[in-house]
Amino acid sequence: MFLPSAHSTTAIVLPGNAPTTGSQLFFDDFTSSGFPLQWSNTNIVLAADTIQSGGFGFNIVPRSFFATSGNIAASAISANVSSNPPIKSLIPESIQFIQIAYRMQAFNTTQPTATESGSSNYWVAGDVQFGLGIGGPFTVTNAIWFELYSATTSLSTISNLLPQTKQAMFLNINKPMGSATTSDSTGGAGVGAVATGTNAGILYNGGAAQIDLDAVHIFTIQIQVDLGNNANNYVRYEVDNNGWDGYQQIACSCILGPTGDIATMYPFLRDFYFTNAPASPTPTLSQSMATAIDYVLVTDYVPSSLPLGQILRPVGNGPARLPQPGVSGTLTDFLQFEANSIAPGNLYAGGMLLTGIISGIVFGVLFGVSRRLNINVRHYGLFFTIFVLALSFLGFYASILPIWIPVMMALITFGIAFGVIKTGSASGGLVPD
Repeated sequence: MFLPSAHSTTAIVLPGNAPTTGSQLFFDDFTSSGFPLQWSNTNIVLAADTIQSGGFGFNIVPRSFFATSGNIAASAISANVSSNPPIKSLIPESIQFIQIAYRMQAFNTTQPTATESGSSNYWVAGDVQFGLGIGGPFTVTNAIWFELYSATTSLSTISNLLPQTKQAMFLNINKPMGSATTSDSTGGAGVGAVATGTNAGILYNGGAAQIDLDAVHIFTIQIQVDLGNNANNYVRYEVDNNGWDGYQQIACSCILGPTGDIATMYPFLRDFYFTNAPASPTPTLSQSMATAIDYVLVTDYVPSSLPLGQILRPVGNGPARLPQPGVSGTLTDFLQFEANSIAPGNLYAGGMLLTGIISGIVFGVLFGVSRRLNINVRHYGLFFTIFVLALSFLGFYASILPIWIPVMMALITFGIAFGVIKTGSASGGLVPD
């Protein structure tokens, strides 16, 4: 579906009009490409704390940052070390098309708290900005970006520019050509800009359909600049193929201007973590904040498909509330919630205990049936093992069990099937000696 074209007088250009062949301009999958060679620290507050693990880049704002910065902390990276930026001078070219796709989990916090002098009556919020910008310090001048918010309170409590929901997604642009006459952003850094600004950008889909920003999504921006035809100049955004929304030059005059040239822009990501607790004495945060980036891909065409990406292995908490299957969660959400309920903060430990509980219940049922029917319980051994094998792969798929659990169960199952592990018969197994 295509969303209404905000800030325009004609419909957003359909993807079919964008080029379908071209070149890859930038790629980092945090497995085999680039990191950290393509990225630099753009943080002017504290040193960025970014690590690569399991096919993800984690841009982290440690809670310890608050000891230095009071009630707000930040971390940022920018791919501005390349001599070949994705968007560059239009001279001698007259037209450019760029697509940038981020596959990432914007937030990973679960109801964080802030305490100060014994009081905990404070909200905690995060602000994630990413897209294309000029790099350097925390600024969104000459930039095109997503801006995501997540808070433990209604966002409208933080600023009247934000909705009443606890999470929101805004689409922002700030004069990619410096002589553009308007912008649609707060034009500053993080929550401070929202609090003092006059525009937070376009609320994606008008906020009509909430998107869980604690899950992995693909965020895409397409940009076309054409010096010869303002009708062809647009910036549009989408999430997980939910529909395009954005800006057109003929309506907003916010992309190109009468003089100058398009800014040189690079991929970037900035995380802000803040609370309304007083800056002094320093507040204590219960959790750190991180954004997990699977990959960043920039092309000058629309690929027929995007990389599949990696599975994000959770290392901490599951959903904060029990999901309602088919309504507010998936089977994976349910299993992660139950695993975290058993061992808070350690999904793998909780997953192993949950698997053991379910396996024990099934074994007890089989034992009761065998006694009722006067059948030797050992005859159920292989079937029980296959059940536990399937359960272990389900746990691995839901990211509540480490890979070695299903591998070990597979070896045990093959051992029983081929008689390597005796199950009570003379030869053992299903394959004759």
